[in-house]
Amino acid sequence: MIFFQRGLPTENVWIFDARSNVPGITKKERPLTAKHFEEFEGCYGKDPNGRGKREDLGDQGRFRCFNISQVKERGYKLDITWLKDESLDDPEDLPEPQDLASEAITELESVVDSLKEIVTELESNGE
Repeated sequence: MIFFQRGLPTENVWIFDARSNVPGITKKERPLTAKHFEEFEGCYGKDPNGRGKREDLGDQGRFRCFNISQVKERGYKLDITWLKDESLDDPEDLPEPQDLASEAITELESVVDSLKEIVTELESNGE
């Protein structure tokens, strides 16, 4: 998620890492639910305009603050990661290549199904 506010120059960019060490979201087996956003909502604060008090949770936390100069140094690329991927600690814990390929196929098929639904919806709205 990314939020912008008009009117004031950006001094800091807050990033919540909802990808690292979290099971992937799938359409059928692990659908996206409101529960996925609970930790983010707690970190973001109650003010919907983002003016609530926030805390940088450091290298071990999901919510971090980066000064705009740090973002500028990266060419304004916001794909900043800092959490260690816990699934790669022990090579013995890695899934078998066939399992990885099967999971990738399942996810790609889900994406294709979703795109087909979008195309169908667009076609029905265009008539």
